[in-house]
Amino acid sequence: MPNDSTKSFDIDQLSAHLSREFILSVYLYIKTIGIIVICAIGLIGNTLNVYVLWKSKRLKTVSYTYLRWLSVTDLLVTTAMMTMAVINSSASGEIRETYRTRVYIPAIGILTTTSNLLVAALTVDRYLCVCHAVKYRNKLTQFVANVVVALILAFTVILQIPLTYVYHVVEKTNPATNITFYTYAKTYAGIFYTYVWPIASGIVSKLVPIVCVAVLHILIIRSRRRRFAERQERRQQSREERARQKEEQRLFVLLVSISTVFVVCIFPRLISSAVQNIKFSAYFHNKILFLYYNICLLLEVVNYSANFYIYILVSSDYKRNFRQVFGIKSGLVHSESQTGNESQSTTTKC
Repeated sequence: MPNDSTKSFDIDQLSAHLSREFILSVYLYIKTIGIIVICAIGLIGNTLNVYVLWKSKRLKTVSYTYLRWLSVTDLLVTTAMMTMAVINSSASGEIRETYRTRVYIPAIGILTTTSNLLVAALTVDRYLCVCHAVKYRNKLTQFVANVVVALILAFTVILQIPLTYVYHVVEKTNPATNITFYTYAKTYAGIFYTYVWPIASGIVSKLVPIVCVAVLHILIIRSRRRRFAERQERRQQSREERARQKEEQRLFVLLVSISTVFVVCIFPRLISSAVQNIKFSAYFHNKILFLYYNICLLLEVVNYSANFYIYILVSSDYKRNFRQVFGIKSGLVHSESQTGNESQSTTTKC
């Protein structure tokens, strides 16, 4: 196998603190089989998700604009991760490390950061629509959403520019076996590339979206409770108000589900990245830390693979449009009034 010499060298170096069998098991079940299986599931779901969100004529609200671009980003993320996992287990050392440093690391940095910031942007959109509806309802248009997406992408590319040249391929020889192998190392070892930029990038790409999602969700829930109490006092509502409430409820459930998976999967990775920037070698001195580090990588893959399955589980609108896009007949019979309400609600700006 092309990778045996490289893997043997890495394992030999790590086995001073961790057993060879343990390291091999983690690499096999988590970093190879686990990532490939989850990416394969994610590729199927993300491909279907992209098709449904871009093909459906009903899912055209501002929130679904963010979800459409999020689906594209997640599809590219899972594609890049799957490709890296396959190359990592089959390609020669030089080819593998060249692809990793020149293509995978820059691409995955841009794509994952974009995906995380899109979740934050979606949360901000829902916060403004729910908590400041009078002021922002007519301002949050699809054009504004597309501009925000473009700005996020441009900002992310600029933020991750150092990834395009911070690493390079290195050819080394194992002194114990005299076997040549390839790995990658940092091109620059100054304070900026060692501490400043990695920490700043981690804050922007992970910490800011997590804090934004967590804080704004609390405010959204408080606002919804207050508005619910006000509606209970009024009792009588117009048909348009009821339709808007149903649409807001559906989007709220969808957003909570996406955000919960996002925080659960990304927060552990944020912690592991922080430790990695401070002292990466700590992960290779303890079995629990080593296992934690690799599980965090796997959880991050889950985050970018799960959205389609979340939509199918929690969103009746999405399931209905999924059936319509693929021409699947449903046994459920919907009244004309429900269809009318849905058509009306899905054309609102928020």
